[in-house]
Amino acid sequence: MYKIKPLPQYKILSAGIIAALCFLASCGSITKIFRTSAEDYFEQGTKLFYGGNFEQARLFYMKALEMDSENPGYRMNLAVVYKNLDLTGSAIEEYEKSLKLANPDSFLWASIGYCYLAKSDDLKAREAFKKALELNSRSSYALYGLSRTFAKPGSEKECAEALTSLLEAVPEYGQANFDLAELHERREEYQKAEEKYKQALRTDASVPDIDKKLEHITEEEGRLLDAYRANIINLEQLKEQMAKIQEKKKQLE
Repeated sequence: MYKIKPLPQYKILSAGIIAALCFLASCGSITKIFRTSAEDYFEQGTKLFYGGNFEQARLFYMKALEMDSENPGYRMNLAVVYKNLDLTGSAIEEYEKSLKLANPDSFLWASIGYCYLAKSDDLKAREAFKKALELNSRSSYALYGLSRTFAKPGSEKECAEALTSLLEAVPEYGQANFDLAELHERREEYQKAEEKYKQALRTDASVPDIDKKLEHITEEEGRLLDAYRANIINLEQLKEQMAKIQEKKKQLE
Protein backbone atom coordinates (compact mmCIF):
# COMPACT_ATOMS: atom_id res chain seq x y z
CA MET A 1 0.00 0.00 0.00
CA TYR A 2 1.23 3.48 -0.85
CA LYS A 3 1.55 5.65 2.22
CA ILE A 4 1.74 9.47 2.28
CA LYS A 5 4.26 10.74 4.77
CA PRO A 6 3.28 13.92 6.62
CA LEU A 7 5.52 16.89 5.94
CA PRO A 8 8.05 17.44 8.76
CA GLN A 9 7.41 21.22 8.92
CA TYR A 10 3.67 20.60 9.24
CA LYS A 11 4.31 18.36 12.25
CA ILE A 12 6.54 21.00 13.83
CA LEU A 13 4.00 23.77 13.17
CA SER A 14 1.15 21.75 14.65
CA ALA A 15 3.17 20.94 17.70
CA GLY A 16 4.06 24.63 18.10
CA ILE A 17 0.44 25.75 17.89
CA ILE A 18 -0.71 23.09 20.35
CA ALA A 19 2.04 24.06 22.77
CA ALA A 20 1.07 27.75 22.50
CA LEU A 21 -2.61 27.00 23.07
CA CYS A 22 -1.80 24.83 26.06
CA PHE A 23 0.25 27.66 27.55
CA LEU A 24 -2.52 30.22 27.00
CA ALA A 25 -5.10 27.87 28.45
CA SER A 26 -2.97 27.31 31.53
CA CYS A 27 -2.83 31.03 32.28
CA GLY A 28 -6.48 31.73 31.36
CA SER A 29 -5.67 33.90 28.34
CA ILE A 30 -7.27 31.63 25.76
CA THR A 31 -10.77 32.80 26.77
CA LYS A 32 -9.78 36.40 26.06
CA ILE A 33 -8.88 35.42 22.51
CA PHE A 34 -12.03 33.47 21.65
CA ARG A 35 -14.71 34.94 23.94
CA THR A 36 -16.79 38.00 23.03
CA SER A 37 -18.07 39.70 26.16
CA ALA A 38 -21.45 41.36 26.70
CA GLU A 39 -19.68 44.70 26.78
CA ASP A 40 -18.11 43.96 23.37
CA TYR A 41 -21.55 43.30 21.89
CA PHE A 42 -22.91 46.42 23.56
CA GLU A 43 -20.13 48.65 22.22
CA GLN A 44 -20.54 47.27 18.70
CA GLY A 45 -24.29 47.79 18.92
CA THR A 46 -23.76 51.39 20.01
CA LYS A 47 -21.47 52.05 17.04
CA LEU A 48 -24.13 50.67 14.71
CA PHE A 49 -26.80 52.75 16.46
CA TYR A 50 -24.90 56.01 15.96
CA GLY A 51 -24.36 54.99 12.34
CA GLY A 52 -28.12 54.76 11.89
CA ASN A 53 -28.11 50.96 11.48
CA PHE A 54 -30.84 50.32 14.04
CA GLU A 55 -31.75 46.77 13.03
CA GLN A 56 -28.15 45.55 13.34
CA ALA A 57 -27.76 47.48 16.60
CA ARG A 58 -30.83 45.67 17.92
CA LEU A 59 -29.23 42.28 17.22
CA PHE A 60 -26.01 43.22 19.02
CA TYR A 61 -27.86 44.62 22.04
CA MET A 62 -29.87 41.41 22.26
CA LYS A 63 -26.62 39.41 22.16
CA ALA A 64 -25.31 41.54 25.03
CA LEU A 65 -28.49 40.86 27.02
CA GLU A 66 -28.20 37.13 26.41
CA MET A 67 -24.95 37.30 28.36
CA ASP A 68 -26.01 39.93 30.93
CA SER A 69 -29.79 40.08 31.18
CA GLU A 70 -29.74 42.11 34.41
CA ASN A 71 -28.00 45.16 32.93
CA PRO A 72 -30.48 48.08 32.88
CA GLY A 73 -28.27 50.14 30.56
CA TYR A 74 -28.34 47.46 27.88
CA ARG A 75 -32.12 47.26 28.12
CA MET A 76 -32.51 51.03 27.94
CA ASN A 77 -30.40 51.20 24.77
CA LEU A 78 -32.43 48.38 23.24
CA ALA A 79 -35.57 50.37 24.07
CA VAL A 80 -34.16 53.42 22.27
CA VAL A 81 -33.44 51.24 19.22
CA TYR A 82 -37.02 49.91 19.25
CA LYS A 83 -38.29 53.51 19.46
CA ASN A 84 -36.23 54.44 16.38
CA LEU A 85 -37.63 51.40 14.57
CA ASP A 86 -41.17 52.62 15.44
CA LEU A 87 -41.68 49.51 17.60
CA THR A 88 -43.00 51.54 20.51
CA GLY A 89 -44.69 48.61 22.24
CA SER A 90 -41.37 46.74 22.45
CA ALA A 91 -39.65 49.96 23.53
CA ILE A 92 -42.08 50.37 26.45
CA GLU A 93 -41.47 46.77 27.54
CA GLU A 94 -37.70 47.29 27.61
CA TYR A 95 -37.98 50.62 29.45
CA GLU A 96 -40.21 48.99 32.07
CA LYS A 97 -37.71 46.14 32.51
CA SER A 98 -34.99 48.77 32.98
CA LEU A 99 -37.06 50.39 35.72
CA LYS A 100 -37.28 47.08 37.58
CA LEU A 101 -33.52 46.58 37.36
CA ALA A 102 -32.44 50.14 38.24
CA ASN A 103 -33.38 52.76 40.82
CA PRO A 104 -36.47 54.88 40.01
CA ASP A 105 -35.41 57.27 37.30
CA SER A 106 -37.12 60.42 35.97
CA PHE A 107 -35.58 60.07 32.50
CA LEU A 108 -36.82 56.48 32.12
CA TRP A 109 -40.38 57.40 33.08
CA ALA A 110 -40.31 60.37 30.69
CA SER A 111 -39.01 58.11 27.91
CA ILE A 112 -41.97 55.78 28.51
CA GLY A 113 -44.22 58.84 28.31
CA TYR A 114 -42.87 59.77 24.88
CA CYS A 115 -43.47 56.20 23.69
CA TYR A 116 -47.11 56.46 24.70
CA LEU A 117 -47.30 59.85 22.96
CA ALA A 118 -46.09 58.14 19.77
CA LYS A 119 -48.96 55.66 20.22
CA SER A 120 -51.38 58.63 20.69
CA ASP A 121 -52.23 57.38 24.19
CA ASP A 122 -52.29 60.73 25.98
CA LEU A 123 -53.65 59.35 29.27
CA LYS A 124 -50.88 56.77 29.77
CA ALA A 125 -48.30 59.28 28.53
CA ARG A 126 -49.52 61.84 31.06
CA GLU A 127 -49.33 59.28 33.86
CA ALA A 128 -45.73 58.42 32.93
CA PHE A 129 -44.67 62.09 32.73
CA LYS A 130 -46.23 62.79 36.13
CA LYS A 131 -44.26 59.90 37.64
CA ALA A 132 -41.12 61.37 36.08
CA LEU A 133 -41.92 64.76 37.63
CA GLU A 134 -42.46 63.18 41.05
CA LEU A 135 -38.79 62.17 40.87
CA ASN A 136 -37.58 65.46 39.34
CA SER A 137 -40.06 68.33 39.34
CA ARG A 138 -37.80 70.49 37.12
CA SER A 139 -37.15 67.92 34.39
CA SER A 140 -37.54 69.84 31.13
CA TYR A 141 -37.78 66.52 29.26
CA ALA A 142 -40.79 65.46 31.32
CA LEU A 143 -42.41 68.91 31.53
CA TYR A 144 -42.36 69.38 27.78
CA GLY A 145 -43.73 65.88 27.26
CA LEU A 146 -46.54 66.62 29.71
CA SER A 147 -47.46 69.75 27.75
CA ARG A 148 -47.77 67.65 24.55
CA THR A 149 -50.40 65.45 26.21
CA PHE A 150 -52.61 68.57 26.43
CA ALA A 151 -51.92 69.73 22.87
CA LYS A 152 -55.37 68.83 21.57
CA PRO A 153 -58.20 71.41 21.50
CA GLY A 154 -60.05 71.74 24.77
CA SER A 155 -57.00 71.37 26.99
CA GLU A 156 -55.43 74.79 26.39
CA LYS A 157 -55.39 75.74 30.07
CA GLU A 158 -53.54 72.57 31.16
CA CYS A 159 -51.14 72.89 28.23
CA ALA A 160 -50.34 76.52 29.14
CA GLU A 161 -49.75 75.54 32.79
CA ALA A 162 -47.31 72.79 31.78
CA LEU A 163 -45.43 75.09 29.39
CA THR A 164 -45.29 77.87 32.00
CA SER A 165 -43.85 75.44 34.57
CA LEU A 166 -41.26 74.38 32.01
CA LEU A 167 -40.25 77.97 31.26
CA GLU A 168 -39.95 78.73 34.96
CA ALA A 169 -37.46 75.87 35.18
CA VAL A 170 -35.72 76.57 31.84
CA PRO A 171 -36.46 80.12 30.56
CA GLU A 172 -34.34 79.59 27.44
CA TYR A 173 -36.36 76.60 26.18
CA GLY A 174 -37.11 77.92 22.69
CA GLN A 175 -39.67 75.33 21.61
CA ALA A 176 -41.69 75.84 24.79
CA ASN A 177 -41.81 79.62 24.13
CA PHE A 178 -42.92 78.91 20.58
CA ASP A 179 -45.67 76.48 21.63
CA LEU A 180 -46.93 78.90 24.28
CA ALA A 181 -46.97 81.70 21.69
CA GLU A 182 -49.09 79.55 19.37
CA LEU A 183 -51.42 78.85 22.25
CA HIS A 184 -51.83 82.57 23.00
CA GLU A 185 -52.45 83.22 19.30
CA ARG A 186 -55.23 80.61 19.14
CA ARG A 187 -56.82 82.32 22.13
CA GLU A 188 -56.48 85.68 20.34
CA GLU A 189 -54.07 86.97 22.99
CA TYR A 190 -51.91 88.60 20.34
CA GLN A 191 -49.73 90.76 22.59
CA LYS A 192 -48.74 87.74 24.69
CA ALA A 193 -48.22 85.71 21.52
CA GLU A 194 -45.94 88.37 20.07
CA GLU A 195 -43.85 88.48 23.25
CA LYS A 196 -43.39 84.70 23.31
CA TYR A 197 -42.57 84.50 19.59
CA LYS A 198 -39.85 87.09 20.11
CA GLN A 199 -38.53 85.22 23.12
CA ALA A 200 -38.51 81.98 21.14
CA LEU A 201 -36.53 83.65 18.37
CA ARG A 202 -33.99 85.03 20.82
CA THR A 203 -33.46 81.67 22.48
CA ASP A 204 -33.79 79.26 19.57
CA ALA A 205 -34.37 80.51 16.05
CA SER A 206 -34.40 76.95 14.70
CA VAL A 207 -37.96 76.23 15.82
CA PRO A 208 -40.26 75.71 12.80
CA ASP A 209 -41.59 78.72 10.85
CA ILE A 210 -40.90 81.12 13.66
CA ASP A 211 -40.20 84.06 11.37
CA LYS A 212 -43.64 83.65 9.78
CA LYS A 213 -45.32 84.02 13.16
CA LEU A 214 -43.82 87.39 14.02
CA GLU A 215 -46.42 89.58 12.36
CA HIS A 216 -46.66 92.34 14.98
CA ILE A 217 -43.03 93.15 15.66
CA THR A 218 -41.42 96.58 15.42
CA GLU A 219 -40.33 98.02 12.09
CA GLU A 220 -36.64 97.60 12.89
CA GLU A 221 -37.10 93.95 13.84
CA GLY A 222 -39.13 93.45 10.65
CA ARG A 223 -36.27 94.75 8.50
CA LEU A 224 -33.90 92.36 10.22
CA LEU A 225 -36.17 89.41 9.54
CA ASP A 226 -36.53 90.45 5.91
CA ALA A 227 -32.73 90.55 5.62
CA TYR A 228 -32.53 87.08 7.20
CA ARG A 229 -35.15 85.67 4.82
CA ALA A 230 -33.25 87.12 1.85
CA ASN A 231 -29.97 85.56 3.12
CA ILE A 232 -28.41 89.02 3.51
CA ILE A 233 -27.54 88.22 7.13
CA ASN A 234 -27.07 84.81 8.73
CA LEU A 235 -28.74 83.35 11.80
CA GLU A 236 -26.01 84.41 14.21
CA GLN A 237 -26.11 88.00 12.92
CA LEU A 238 -29.89 88.02 13.25
CA LYS A 239 -29.75 86.86 16.87
CA GLU A 240 -27.01 89.37 17.67
CA GLN A 241 -28.98 92.31 16.24
CA MET A 242 -32.20 91.18 17.90
CA ALA A 243 -30.39 91.10 21.23
CA LYS A 244 -29.19 94.68 20.68
CA ILE A 245 -32.74 95.82 19.95
CA GLN A 246 -33.98 94.21 23.13
CA GLU A 247 -31.23 95.97 25.07
CA LYS A 248 -32.31 99.32 23.61
CA LYS A 249 -35.90 98.64 24.64
CA LYS A 250 -34.84 97.89 28.20
CA GLN A 251 -32.92 101.16 28.38
CA LEU A 252 -35.99 103.09 27.24
CA GLU A 253 -38.30 101.45 29.80
